[in-house]
Amino acid sequence: MKVLFNLLSLFLLVNLTFAQQKIVPKTENSKTIVSTGKTNSTYYNLSKYKPVTVTVEGPGELIIYNRTVVTTNRTQSIPFILKYNVDGKQIRTQKIPKKQKSKRSRLKNNTDKATTKAHKIKIKVPDGKHSYSFYRQTTKQQVLSRFAFVKNTKLTWNELKSNSAKQVLLKDVKRNKEVTYFQISKKEAFAFKTDKNTNNVRLFFRANFDYKMLEDCVNRLQIKIDGKPTVFKIVSKKSSRLENLTHPKLIPGALEKIYIDIPLNGVHNIEVSLKDEDTTALIRVFATATNLLNTNINEKFAFSY
Repeated sequence: MKVLFNLLSLFLLVNLTFAQQKIVPKTENSKTIVSTGKTNSTYYNLSKYKPVTVTVEGPGELIIYNRTVVTTNRTQSIPFILKYNVDGKQIRTQKIPKKQKSKRSRLKNNTDKATTKAHKIKIKVPDGKHSYSFYRQTTKQQVLSRFAFVKNTKLTWNELKSNSAKQVLLKDVKRNKEVTYFQISKKEAFAFKTDKNTNNVRLFFRANFDYKMLEDCVNRLQIKIDGKPTVFKIVSKKSSRLENLTHPKLIPGALEKIYIDIPLNGVHNIEVSLKDEDTTALIRVFATATNLLNTNINEKFAFSY
């Protein structure tokens, strides 16, 4: 029985090693080696202004191991805020609690200071290639991070249809194909509900241009989750391949994809609209769960250009 347990433990360890891929940052600051027993791990120093950026291709899970450097006479670190942005747009923060000084790990080339135990953060990565840039915030402590990635199976996106939003028909003039989008404005929202099994929501967003608009179009997209709004600034260019069959005087913008992480527990009400008056845009909404609290689900996908 003991031999079987040891073999099972070895099997899990080997599979975990292969499943968890070490990530080398695309941009970095200085490096620090942390030794745990006979194992040396490379950590990257986070700063307040210059980011450490990693690029991964989802779907999967980005894992960040954070340590704080303390003087040898201290027993624990001070809590601080870790800041990161996603694809250069979405700014998020994570509170890192105080951690005890590690008894097993040490700084390989520095005996005057010590490292705390590692604090692990997991970030869901949606389908496609995404970059994550990390900063330390609200602390002068030296913060060390290393990164790993676990690849998931490819997500299946199911399209949600709205019974209340206005439908707009677009045509790909080169492929002679048509697709339906839904119009949103400040007063017109695309609303839907998710349950505990919904992990991600993906929006296909296109701006509306008129023929007089020569520059890029700037929209402020507002997403409300249970009444709490988040606003995204989106800069769009015109699409050279699409026509608006419903409103021929308007030109569709190029495709922009926005991903939303859904809170894990309970039913959530989501509304997608625009923040500003006197403007409209077009969206399609996709989710990863099959048991959404919406009755009209279609698996047709939009053009990807």
